[in-house]
Amino acid sequence: MTQPAQKPTFTVAEAADVLGISRGHAYELVRRGEIPSIRLGRRLVVPRRALEGLVGDLAPRPTLPPPASPQAGEDDGDVVTAYLCIPVTLDRTALPALQVR
Repeated sequence: MTQPAQKPTFTVAEAADVLGISRGHAYELVRRGEIPSIRLGRRLVVPRRALEGLVGDLAPRPTLPPPASPQAGEDDGDVVTAYLCIPVTLDRTALPALQVR
């Protein structure tokens, strides 16, 4: 039997595990075309490269390290910590059914 790291396709359940979502949600995303799939007879499979592309596009972007805490005994005064939210652009070829509103 082929090792999972070498398989050219995943079952929808295996793809769900990779993505960290439920099996039912994965089937819904396949149905909507958000997860690329191939029907082989009665089987529905997700190509490894398509899943890797999807996961690569959704990989977290580097973030700034948290601000340094004041040293023991130092007064931080009225310091306010703010976090900046940066929008992420997704590659539309990886998620063809994604509609931006």
